[in-house]
Amino acid sequence: MIDGITIQVEIKEFLKWRLRMPFEIHTSINTDDGTIKTTKKKDNSVNDKFVEFDYQTIKHTAKYQTYELVITEVNKVNRMPKYYLKIKGSLHKNKFNGANFKRFYHLDVINEINKLCDVLEIDSKIAKIDGLEFGVNIQTDFVPYSFLSEHLIRYKHLQFNQYAPDRLNRRLGYECVLSQYSVKIYDKGLQFNLPYNLMRFELKYKTMQKVNSIGIYTLHDLTKSDELDSLKDILLLAWNNVLLYEPLETGNAILTKSQKELIVNGNNIKYWNNLHKSNKTKYNYHRDVFKELIRDYGKEYHSKLLAKIGKEWQYLSNPVFDEFIIKIKDKLVESVTA
Repeated sequence: MIDGITIQVEIKEFLKWRLRMPFEIHTSINTDDGTIKTTKKKDNSVNDKFVEFDYQTIKHTAKYQTYELVITEVNKVNRMPKYYLKIKGSLHKNKFNGANFKRFYHLDVINEINKLCDVLEIDSKIAKIDGLEFGVNIQTDFVPYSFLSEHLIRYKHLQFNQYAPDRLNRRLGYECVLSQYSVKIYDKGLQFNLPYNLMRFELKYKTMQKVNSIGIYTLHDLTKSDELDSLKDILLLAWNNVLLYEPLETGNAILTKSQKELIVNGNNIKYWNNLHKSNKTKYNYHRDVFKELIRDYGKEYHSKLLAKIGKEWQYLSNPVFDEFIIKIKDKLVESVTA
């Protein structure tokens, strides 16, 4: 569900707030002379005249649990300083102390938001979201990375790029980077060395235009069920725009020459790249025909994964009542089935 997040909110009475916080806040110091480091900013907007150094900023940094905090102090001439807190981290990872493969329900999202706001003394209704990652982990009967390497073709008209090797020299998955967001599909089971196959499908928004359009602006908006449903719709639409190759069983079907050629060429990434460069209209038509062929004669990989994505999101939003919970030695062990 909700994973990485970047939040910004103004802090009033920073000096008093700083003393109340249960963590250390550090201010950068120049090692040469012991003065506070400042950054001078230029502003051309004052009376339409160039102002050499209209204001200065000072960075204060801190860490709360798994969140990175940066407080930017803005000092303008003849004005009181203002302080802007930026919080960067993952609600999901913070819940599980750095891991994000376990189920993270909407109720968990609400609890994490409430705890964060209580400790940092911020109002969730004015805490603006500047970046957001959301998606689901789904169990599969195949090894996700191997499957993706063999079957993943592209997103919309763009090619996926393979992840850079991690610190253990493993390549976990693929990412397609667009202007406002990225599409990520990777092997969560491999990432955490799990004894079962787990695939992550996720969208990472760095520009909030699309997210704002469905009514999500602040942390508080993530606590609303309707807005979470709208995020699910965006996620499912994104999966619909993922093109997978599937082995086709045409049998005795009567196919045109162009359809037969498309079946042969459809698994070749270079074919789609060259076609898009040469003729976008033809590319869109062939892509639609290829998707129809997959739908009619394929293995239903795409449609089955679409159903899993939707079902998992719905389950995280509102767990079914027949999920069983077993109490063993005063510990709750949650079923992994849904």
